[in-house]
Amino acid sequence: MALRINTRRWASALYVVLLALIGVLLYARVQTPEGSLLLSPGSTEHAVVIAHEPDQVIATPHRNLSTELLPLENPRAIRFLDTNRTYDAIILPFGIRLDHYEVLEEADDTHELIVHSGGELVNRTVVPGDSVPVFDEVLEMVEVVPWEGLIRHERGRPMVHLTWTAATPHSDTSLFLERDAWYYPDAETSLQFQWHDSEAEARQVADTGREALRAQAQWGVRDGGAVQWMQSLTPGSGLTLRDGTQVLFVRRETDGSAITLQVTKDEETTRVPVSRNVVGGPGPYYYQDPAGAPHVIRLHGWDEGQVVLQHLEGDTPALRRTMAVGDHWVMPDGGQLRLDHVMSRAVPLTHAAGGLSALVFRHGEDTLRLREGVVITSDSLRLEYRRTPQPPAVALHLTTIDSAGETMESFSMAPGTSQRLDNWMLTWEGTHVGTGDDVVLTARRHGGRWALSLGLGLAILGTLGLAFLRSRTR
Repeated sequence: MALRINTRRWASALYVVLLALIGVLLYARVQTPEGSLLLSPGSTEHAVVIAHEPDQVIATPHRNLSTELLPLENPRAIRFLDTNRTYDAIILPFGIRLDHYEVLEEADDTHELIVHSGGELVNRTVVPGDSVPVFDEVLEMVEVVPWEGLIRHERGRPMVHLTWTAATPHSDTSLFLERDAWYYPDAETSLQFQWHDSEAEARQVADTGREALRAQAQWGVRDGGAVQWMQSLTPGSGLTLRDGTQVLFVRRETDGSAITLQVTKDEETTRVPVSRNVVGGPGPYYYQDPAGAPHVIRLHGWDEGQVVLQHLEGDTPALRRTMAVGDHWVMPDGGQLRLDHVMSRAVPLTHAAGGLSALVFRHGEDTLRLREGVVITSDSLRLEYRRTPQPPAVALHLTTIDSAGETMESFSMAPGTSQRLDNWMLTWEGTHVGTGDDVVLTARRHGGRWALSLGLGLAILGTLGLAFLRSRTR
């Protein structure tokens, strides 16, 4: 009889313990969910978003909602969610506002070289200065340099990209030339690019001298954000600006080095000398005479990748030579002109605007420059370079907002740190989304405070005690 009572007592105790464990697990699953808090600079958010799982039990009325129905206050957050999924949302008892960032350390971009050979593909993360074994060959990484040039586009226009190297001081200037426009890289040179229908036409025009360019002299006056140009060099010709200022052409110097303009504003008249082909002058008065420059350089294109260069110096016959992309021409003063790109339909992309880079490496005896996103062939290898910008390591400066909209407290979080707020734990792993300005915090709710845990423990102990008393013999 005693053995039967003891067996029943222990069986009851084990049964209650099992029920208690199941209850604790259910409680923890319901009360300790984990989700994402999507923050943008200056925005406040209350909702923690959790991808919906049918077998997951969460104590929240916001269950199985599409992205449009989620109670999000930050409008940018929806863009970073999968519109094909549904989500659960838990409303925090406080709001989190991302005030600003503090940059702790800039992060270097990652550089990846993708090599195809004989149907096989190899990806290598490369660092300038390394030697990278690829299949049976070795590629030597030299450096990563900024890239700028022409991008082929169906709505583009004929353009040429040059690198102009001055003799003194020795410096490189990147030039993008549009068709028919004149450029003045220095006070001694006028530069023009023209596009022709055929090679014969290009070579014919390249034989013309300075006289064919005399009619292209012009003067102009800046009027607001634009320049009004006049092709007439007849004394007395002129124009009127929007503010009523009248500008008249007076004369041109005998050697063509300057002109004189008469400016009348508010019944006050002055005469202004304007020098020819001033480089980088702020204006507001301009005088351009390409034929009057000591050196006239014209590039005549008709085919992708090559031009006929025409050089006029003094009254000597035109010097002509054919240049292909990559060729250099040494100018009489010791400077250099390098032809980088020629395209019939192109748009310019500067490094400041596009941020593209090129990987310089050596393959055997050849030194190659590989622009990101472009595939080139070297012997039996097809190579592609990809650059992935990395966001900097930053500290977040956050503020909690109560239900009345008042500030509760401010704090900062570095990557990999956590912050306890009420019974929520916020963690930031340094994750950025979108353009890098938006961040994702992981929010996890703990299973209540110590009082709730103590109450649950006492309930379990009381249940065990009741089971023990009920199992005792009378």
